[in-house]
Amino acid sequence: MSTKLKLLPVTVMLMAGAIQQCLIPTGEFSIPGYDYLIYNRMATDVGGDYADLFELPNDRLLIVIGDVTGHGVSSALLTAMVKASVFRFAHKDTSLREIVTQTSNMICDLLNKKKLMTFCAITLDKNTGEMAVCNAGHPYPMIHTCKGKLRTPCKTSLPLGVSKKRCRYDEELEKLEIGETLILYTDGFPEAENEAKEEYGYDKFQQLITDSEINTPKELQDKLLTVFDEHHKAEELSDDVTFIILRRKDKI
Repeated sequence: MSTKLKLLPVTVMLMAGAIQQCLIPTGEFSIPGYDYLIYNRMATDVGGDYADLFELPNDRLLIVIGDVTGHGVSSALLTAMVKASVFRFAHKDTSLREIVTQTSNMICDLLNKKKLMTFCAITLDKNTGEMAVCNAGHPYPMIHTCKGKLRTPCKTSLPLGVSKKRCRYDEELEKLEIGETLILYTDGFPEAENEAKEEYGYDKFQQLITDSEINTPKELQDKLLTVFDEHHKAEELSDDVTFIILRRKDKI
């Protein structure tokens, strides 16, 4: 085998990884009345997590997060397909239920259950804080209240790509009050193992959020990463770690 052919898989992986890094707009951001950030740390050169935020007409936001089964080039390509689908529907001002349903149908048609994706999509009215949540088998979003409590919209359905007939994606209504913080995440943190092969755990993760005093998204991010690194310790990750933190600060 020639050297060029040997290098081809490596080149493809590097290109896929570079493309995927462009798919998740990581960093701190601010829009009138809200501060938010998106964080992503991939376990390999090409992961399967997706997170994004779009501004919609009529002072609304579309917030999405997802996690493809497995890793590698195929997972990265599916992530790119989902981003393109969400982007297209968002700019047509399609309903939340329709965005999730049509994206699931696309995965069914193209991949025939070979890949699935947990997914959570939220539309938020920036003026009122009113939200519609549509969850497809993804870890429940969390809302940290001003009184240091936590509530979780918990209506869910099957992941994207499972079945056209069996999947029904309904919306759950919520409201993000002034001073409250919305947290969305993938399973990379709560399922991370320590040296003794013990997972951090979802209950412990929720308690960590509950006990946190949140003044800014960055403050919470720093605390989460400190706790994660203390628990996981190993340099290599077994799964991607991704979260979105959005805080409603003032009236627009």
